[in-house]
Amino acid sequence: MIRGKSIYLRPVEQNDLPRLVELQNDMYHNGEFWPPFLTTEQDLKKRFEESALWDKKEGMLLICDMADDRPVGHLGFFPTVFYMDHAEVGGYIYRREDRSRGFMSEALRLFSAYLFATKPIGRLQASIIVGNTPSRRMAEKCGFRHEGVMRKVVVHNGKRMDMDLLSLLREECMPLNDLLEELRQQRED
Repeated sequence: MIRGKSIYLRPVEQNDLPRLVELQNDMYHNGEFWPPFLTTEQDLKKRFEESALWDKKEGMLLICDMADDRPVGHLGFFPTVFYMDHAEVGGYIYRREDRSRGFMSEALRLFSAYLFATKPIGRLQASIIVGNTPSRRMAEKCGFRHEGVMRKVVVHNGKRMDMDLLSLLREECMPLNDLLEELRQQRED
């Protein structure tokens, strides 16, 4: 478990799978920028059995509210191009009422520091649909810098969309132990 101030990150457990399918398939809460893909419990179980949704190349951690121990979202990492020294990060908060509470920004700071502490990568990147201003602002608040726009790179709701490309370099990220100490002190204040 990676404990922050108001959230903690933890691996997915087998008993989480039915609830994750329910949360990820709820189109009402997905919002306008999350792709409308449905997943089955069988598919998620198969992926879980293969890797527990975490291995050297890709993985997912749940974001849990410290106040009530419930999963409020997830963050994941995955490779984009095999010959580059980086990983893409992405995730979302499942329910509308849990958004704009600072969960994702705290989680992304922790997740980024954890990845740099445990993976031999020099860079993390995030791709955000142009117009998703809250997500872009949150990533920038976490130290990610805007690098440019990838034009017409994704189909979303039947339409070709541009995406902002943001990145965070290893040397721009607070070391994990320092961040954990900072958040521990904030928790105790």
